[in-house]
Amino acid sequence: MVDLSAPSPTSTPVGALLPDHQSLYKSLDGGATWQPIAPISLKPSDVPGCDPKEWVIAGNGVVAPDGTVYQSFRRCAHLGLAVSRDEGQTWTMREVTGASLPPADVSSIGMLAQIIQNPNWLLTEALAVDDDGTVYALFPDANSTLRLSYSKDRAVTWSTPLVVQAPDVQKSVYGSIAVGAPGKIAISYHGSKDGTAFDGYVAESSNALDEAPRFLSHIVNDPADPLFASDFDSGYAGTCTGGDLNEIIMVKYAPDGDVWASFVKDMCPGVGTATDNCTWDVAAHAKSVYQGVVARLVHR
Repeated sequence: MVDLSAPSPTSTPVGALLPDHQSLYKSLDGGATWQPIAPISLKPSDVPGCDPKEWVIAGNGVVAPDGTVYQSFRRCAHLGLAVSRDEGQTWTMREVTGASLPPADVSSIGMLAQIIQNPNWLLTEALAVDDDGTVYALFPDANSTLRLSYSKDRAVTWSTPLVVQAPDVQKSVYGSIAVGAPGKIAISYHGSKDGTAFDGYVAESSNALDEAPRFLSHIVNDPADPLFASDFDSGYAGTCTGGDLNEIIMVKYAPDGDVWASFVKDMCPGVGTATDNCTWDVAAHAKSVYQGVVARLVHR
């Protein structure tokens, strides 16, 4: 089984228009045909104890070897999961213990400004599941520190969240996780040592399920040439002038065991439009201020 989903009728709150539910679909023939499955509510009123001003928005989903479906989502200021054991006919809501996210306030007129200021309101590739059915959750906490937790009992109980960003990183933005084998995981993220310049990071652990796991971390770019020289840019401001968004960072294991990760580099650092101070011709690149970056972690 494979699945896909999208927030409806919108993802980003615009005025009184808020996300209402996550539309989900499944395919049992490798994507040739798709069937709708039960939606997941994105209404704060459907989350017990949730501030009605909060934002509920979904992240990625994964399917375990036993067919259990997990859909991650921002359950107000916590990382939540919707879990289905009947191919999406019914869902059980769970929360990752101790996974507090940066709080949001969608009632503010400055919603767009707040997303620009703290892109960690959005979840990206938060979940992975290994061949033994262990679920891994990667998330930025309320202080934008990247943390990892895992569950061996279908998201019922969780390990204590562990800091997985490099020791000298002060702030992380977004994050993606992939699993190669039980306990062997790779993560990628944008990290900053000074809170201003952001580099691309790839880290890997071969003993993530141990009591004291070890992560080896690498910067993918030349540290003298950061991916974002003047603070991380989510791209929301640029959409007003026809630019694009930067919401996605990914990491995957190749069949040979190497790790591949994708990032973007800001080609117009420190500006609010798509035409000033750029190191490339924006018009020739579909008005994009971003250049794609691919990194490969080779095992010798």
